Amino acid sequence: INNGIFTAGSSNITIANTAGTQSIGEFSTTGTVSMTKTSGTATFIGNVSAAGFSLNGTGGTLNFGTGLTHTFTGTFDITAGTLQGGSSTIKINGTPGAATGNWEEGSSTVDYGGASQTIFAMSYYNLIFSSGTKSLSAAANVYIKNNFTNNAAFTYGTATFTFNGTSPQNIGGTAAT
Repeated sequence: INNGIFTAGSSNITIANTAGTQSIGEFSTTGTVSMTKTSGTATFIGNVSAAGFSLNGTGGTLNFGTGLTHTFTGTFDITAGTLQGGSSTIKINGTPGAATGNWEEGSSTVDYGGASQTIFAMSYYNLIFSSGTKSLSAAANVYIKNNFTNNAAFTYGTATFTFNGTSPQNIGGTAAT
């Protein structure tokens, strides 16, 4: 595909192989995107829209690229391997699942837009709760390096939010924080 969008219908898309570097253009599917590379780095160079997402490639890396927007409406799992946010926006509009793999936030924005979500306890550059009801598991630790925007109902329980940026940080939104 050259200068176009690959539409995969309901097909699952698997990013595999041990190639050192892979560049992956824009695509959409109502299936699941899985990254199972066991070495090397795959980088999105176009926007991605899919139902689910699964990072399960011990030793492999998936980079979400520069200035892109990726939207996932199903289960979002970071099980094994490394996921790099780059400087893209990641919209998690489905269910946050496992977060046992490595996450490198870069200067990305993670936007939780699902109806009822328990967010990942991890480090974020920009964090947005755009709608719905958000919660954290008990004693979870969340680190925010830049900005936090809350436009959702949010219950944090005994979780800890640490704002650890090196420059002034903004806390905003339309809902009480």
